[in-house]
Amino acid sequence: METAQAILQIYKSNQFVIARNIESLTHEESLLQPEIEANNLNWILGHILVGRMRSSSLLGIDPTWGEGKIKLYERGSDRVTALTALPLTDLEADLDLTMASLTEALSNVDGTALEQSSEDGRTVGQQLLSQAWHETYHAGQTDYLRRLAGKQQGGIR
Repeated sequence: METAQAILQIYKSNQFVIARNIESLTHEESLLQPEIEANNLNWILGHILVGRMRSSSLLGIDPTWGEGKIKLYERGSDRVTALTALPLTDLEADLDLTMASLTEALSNVDGTALEQSSEDGRTVGQQLLSQAWHETYHAGQTDYLRRLAGKQQGGIR
């Protein structure tokens, strides 16, 4: 259970960081493309959701997105544009929904379930920790992308 609580704390911290950094942003601002070879905020948020669905699946939760949405935001996908991106409000709602599901699952998971081998040979707990770390990396990017939209105030201080 200690592992589950540690993983849950990472997700809760990430949720806080993401929520603060996307506060007051518009959908159009989420699509601003950095001049460097990087993804926009909308793609980052969708990619975080794809990771959360992988984590949810490891915990026995059915993904809330179908394959079409997942393909938009998985690693290696094309950059999302005004024509292909999901609305920022939908992404925000799905972040809240997946956070609630992960909180419920990680609060009630049996410790032995985390020791089970997953398809890639790591334990479920190891995969969940890896997913949480990956999300943390992208959560940090949201600060830069918020600033790209001209939002100097807000975010994490």
